[in-house]
Amino acid sequence: MRKQKITILPIGGLGRFGMNLMLLGYGDDWVIIDAGMGFPDETIIGVDLEIPDLDVIGEYRDLVRAIVITHAHEDHIGSLPYVYNICPAPVYAPPLVASLLDHKAIYYDLPMPGIETVGPGTKKVFGAISVTWVPVTHSIPDSFGLIIDTPAGRIVHSGDFKIDPEPLDGRLLDVKAFTDAGDKGVLALMSDSTNAEIPGHSGSEKSLVPKLTDIATQAPGRVLVTMFASNVFRLALLNKVAEASGRRLALVGASLETYMKAAQSAGFRIPLMETLDARRLESFPDRKVLAVVTGSQGEYNAALPRASRKEHDYLNIHPGDTVVMSSRMIPGNEQAIYRMINNLIAQGADVLYQGNADVHVSGHAKQDELVEMIRMTRPKVLFPLHGELPFMAAHKKLAEREGVPHTVIIHSGDVIELDSDGNAEVVDTVELTPHYVDGPVIGTFEELELGARRRVGWRGVLAVKAVVKRTRDGLDSNIQILSHAVYTDNGKLIEQAEEYLKDELEMLPRDTHYNLIQDAVRSRLRGFFKRNIGKKPEILLFLEVA
Repeated sequence: MRKQKITILPIGGLGRFGMNLMLLGYGDDWVIIDAGMGFPDETIIGVDLEIPDLDVIGEYRDLVRAIVITHAHEDHIGSLPYVYNICPAPVYAPPLVASLLDHKAIYYDLPMPGIETVGPGTKKVFGAISVTWVPVTHSIPDSFGLIIDTPAGRIVHSGDFKIDPEPLDGRLLDVKAFTDAGDKGVLALMSDSTNAEIPGHSGSEKSLVPKLTDIATQAPGRVLVTMFASNVFRLALLNKVAEASGRRLALVGASLETYMKAAQSAGFRIPLMETLDARRLESFPDRKVLAVVTGSQGEYNAALPRASRKEHDYLNIHPGDTVVMSSRMIPGNEQAIYRMINNLIAQGADVLYQGNADVHVSGHAKQDELVEMIRMTRPKVLFPLHGELPFMAAHKKLAEREGVPHTVIIHSGDVIELDSDGNAEVVDTVELTPHYVDGPVIGTFEELELGARRRVGWRGVLAVKAVVKRTRDGLDSNIQILSHAVYTDNGKLIEQAEEYLKDELEMLPRDTHYNLIQDAVRSRLRGFFKRNIGKKPEILLFLEVA
């Protein structure tokens, strides 16, 4: 009798940051691990979120017994309502995830999943698959790894983790649980690769307190700290920094309040903070202010990027402000971040960031911690997870040096079969099409016409109303053109284009088909502007032929 194998299908989170989602199955019993959102790059215009391929996920809806969540970061839960809508399986997640989704329900135009909360050591059985939640330390409370048992063997999924000896909530990574799993035998370890290129240990969150206190004490003006809103541990630390430096804390950005309230509702001992009214920042002495501000990745509509462009309603950059960027630069975001930094410096701010100051502690394991996870679990196979391909390749080298028999770099869309001996084979590759959320609408790149939006953004658009009449002598036309985001030399090019297009249509035979007239208007107009300004605008044509 042929042995049943474990099947693994990652839908996102491999080879790039964000959009973490994995399908894992044994026979007809499957689970979804995490349901994250992605970070659209600057070329994707006008969308709110990038989410995994819902069509592929929908193909497994009759097999999925549960959606299991490791922690509350957006790249692990941001697509959960959309995934649940297409695949309505029971959801099991830590209390902070449930609390956060309750606080964010107003932003989703979808039924929100009911969540059964889990805690340290919780074990759930889903047919042939059982899942146990194991505490890990990370940059957000309530983070877990998973021990997944199947008849073919045990898989350990690290989740996002580091090994912090002094976590602020006092809950350590459960070394005993991971070591016990290794003693019993681990078939495969799926492990966070985000910092696999960096030697050493990630360090404790508490180590930032004296550094940030020193900065806040010496800064001549306001201190503006930007970080991931989800890092509620660091927000609690910054409250201590403000007190120690004689400043008052202000929160600028709705997501900061959301995460703080969610953490408190979930039962975490986050101190209640007496914050300044951020809308009245200008009325407080600069030397007395420490403001925590959203926008660490240069997100266009977040608070700090808007302030850097002088577009924020009440946050203005003052000469002498010290801006502390207490987060890593996610690959792909560097251009937006450096643009923001340039704007801040141009307004007289002193900017401290990972390139010139030690103002951030990572929430992800560096090489020493990755090796420790390998030594605790002693797997037959390592699957590097999360991050860019160079990070996964570096993780592979670490595992090989530690003597892991098999290390396999897999990609989103790969269908992997894993047997009990540790043989992993890519048996198929599924073509994945990311989906995008644009307000209440969800669709692919093509369905949302994002290519057309990009072209409009680069080239501008011309709205053309053409009324064409067939006469004995040919075609007579009345042309009106309106432009948006197109150089027109103060309207002169529009007048010339209208006359040019009228002349061109008069040369067509009177019986020219409607479709050919339509093509002629578009091609002649694009050609005219290409010759005059070097670009072909998008044409929005309203054509009437009588």
